[in-house]
Amino acid sequence: NLLNLFPKLTEASQKNVKEFVETHKENGVTLEKYLPACVKLPYLFNCKPNYHEKNILGTVEKFKKQGLTYKIYLDACLKQPSLFSMHPNTVEKNLTQTIDFFKNNGLTTDNYIKSCIKHPTLFAHSSETIKKNVTGLIEKFKDEGLTINKYLKACLKQPALFYLSPETLEKNINQTIKKFSPNGLKTEDYLKACLKASELFYRNPDS
Repeated sequence: NLLNLFPKLTEASQKNVKEFVETHKENGVTLEKYLPACVKLPYLFNCKPNYHEKNILGTVEKFKKQGLTYKIYLDACLKQPSLFSMHPNTVEKNLTQTIDFFKNNGLTTDNYIKSCIKHPTLFAHSSETIKKNVTGLIEKFKDEGLTINKYLKACLKQPALFYLSPETLEKNINQTIKKFSPNGLKTEDYLKACLKASELFYRNPDS
């Protein structure tokens, strides 16, 4: 239990943590939520309550039209603590370059921001990583009919697909097909099923 860690912190760290929680309690911050973030990013123990205020407010300002609020982004930071220290211009670059690359395939600022809110790690992922993940899986199964347009729809339903490696997904798909091929399962048919039920892409057949 991380709460047992709190009394063991230095007096200064305890003060910083308490002040952060107190300052942001109206936005749903609790000791139970903030301590895990501090453990993942230890320098937070030494930060004053409003140390990262400019980063949070700056990012919210850039995407407020898409529904990003202070409370929502603060919650994202608690789940993905590296966002506390990420400059708004960096976050904006990550998102806009990804959106620009796939804009002709159905990706918009609105639907991608929604994906980022569901999976805050996407705020921190570079566009190069996202592009590599998406196009990588397409390349592996293009002969079986998988296209960017089809796969992006699946990613928007299950945003984790944006950041899972194509190698991992390929392995899951191939293992499932191998397991059920004696029953007549073919790659093309399984991919169609995955596109309808996106979670199948990352489901390990042995799990």
